[in-house]
Amino acid sequence: MEWLNDLVRREGVLRRRIAEMMDSGPAASAACSERATARSQVQERFRSCVEPEVKAIHALLEDYLCGRTEDEGSRMRFEARLSLPIYSHLRNLFVAGSPRG
Repeated sequence: MEWLNDLVRREGVLRRRIAEMMDSGPAASAACSERATARSQVQERFRSCVEPEVKAIHALLEDYLCGRTEDEGSRMRFEARLSLPIYSHLRNLFVAGSPRG
């Protein structure tokens, strides 16, 4: 299960990056227009930082699945969905043709 531990470590890095971005979000006391601009900047930073990480986790999972039987691949995908909640949630946003479920 080294493959799963590797993916979990990568998601941990992703989780820390998201937390850092959330900590540096727009201040509640800022004016409304300033908050809207800051929110837009945070959204863009989120996408530019998170999207490559999610795609990298997806590519690594697909690499681990190469050469596996259909049953083994299904089991591994299921284990990954359970063990990688952030990736599982975000993959549908950033990975084209990603199956739901």
